Amino acid sequence: MPYEVRVDPETAIVMLRAYGEGNPAEGAAAFDRAFALVADAERPRLFIDIRDLSYTPEADAARRFADLLAAGARPGQRTAFCCNPGLEFGVARMVATFADLRGTEVSAFMDREAAVRWLLE
Repeated sequence: MPYEVRVDPETAIVMLRAYGEGNPAEGAAAFDRAFALVADAERPRLFIDIRDLSYTPEADAARRFADLLAAGARPGQRTAFCCNPGLEFGVARMVATFADLRGTEVSAFMDREAAVRWLLE
C-alpha cells in the first residue's frame, strides 16, 4: 500500500505520506490509521504529504475525502496538505474548502516548512 503513517518525534504531528499509485479505498484505510494516532495526541495535528502520489482525485472523490476528514477530525484539529503546484494544489484546496464547510480546519501548502509552521501555531 502506498501510504506511510507515523508520528514525528520532534513535533508530535501525525504524518501521513502518500506515494505511487493510490486509490480512495487505500487512502481511507490510511486516514483511519492516522486518525487513530491523532485521537491519542495531546494536540491534534495531521500532516498529509501527497507530493509523490500519482493519483489525483476528481471532484466527487475530493468531496468524499473532505467527508472523511470531517468525520474523523477531533475538536481543534488542524490538517495540512503538502502538495505540488498546479492541478494537485487545486484539488487539495478543493478538499480543504469542502472540509472547512463541514467545520474542519484544513489548509493546502506547496511548502513543507510552511505547512508544519501552520500546524504548530
